[in-house]
Amino acid sequence: YRAGLKWHRWWMTARDPERTGLVAILHNWESGSDNSPAWDDAFSRVPTTTTTVIKRRDLGHVDAGMRPSDLDYSRYIHLVDAYRQVGWDPARQWAIAPFKIAEVQMTAILARATEDLIALAPVYGAAADADELRAMLALMRAGLMRQWRPALARFVSRDLVAGADIETPTQAGFVPLLALDLDAAQRAAIGGELTRWLDSVKIGVPSTPPFSPAFEAKRYWRGPVWIVINWLLILGLERNGMTALADRVRRDSVAAVE
Repeated sequence: YRAGLKWHRWWMTARDPERTGLVAILHNWESGSDNSPAWDDAFSRVPTTTTTVIKRRDLGHVDAGMRPSDLDYSRYIHLVDAYRQVGWDPARQWAIAPFKIAEVQMTAILARATEDLIALAPVYGAAADADELRAMLALMRAGLMRQWRPALARFVSRDLVAGADIETPTQAGFVPLLALDLDAAQRAAIGGELTRWLDSVKIGVPSTPPFSPAFEAKRYWRGPVWIVINWLLILGLERNGMTALADRVRRDSVAAVE
């Protein structure tokens, strides 16, 4: 519990120094969604120069057509080199980061975990922490709600370097369901959009929908289904009373495993 609390405090200070309620990622690897098309525009501004020799061990056991390109990797390693050069100091990383995304998927997962810490605090004799955690949670929920876009029927992350929304459709746009209690209009809109995604594939939920220009059927986060994302979406849909859609995603998940 204490380690979890320290981790949450780190995210809320190191990755949201301006207290917007959205935590930021400074490297795509931090998101888990390594080569998501959501990062394409931001990565187009990241240099490809590196001081580290890149050895693509991943291509030794996975088809290259499923993995990020060599050009992608050069940008990934450029970021690693840059942050190493400032000693991994959070404030210095924030200042020099060429890739800085206020990310709704990461924020939603952190917010849901904050709910869990609030429940655990009195169990471990730390009830005094609950007010601090509730303040964290309220800030994140407000930040996530500001990223709701009715015209898109989903939530969007924000490119902090460009000062612009990231409207590329990816699974991240639905993950805030995990931590928010939506109103009827939002539930109807997001339900219709998620149904459109599911209707476009044999098994969902795709990480990028086939009707997006960025869709690639087999390249990791540019199309393929991830069962861990389905699990988060099921929890979020159930939280918001969208049980029919939750059951549909659950059935797709089981079918994928089978």
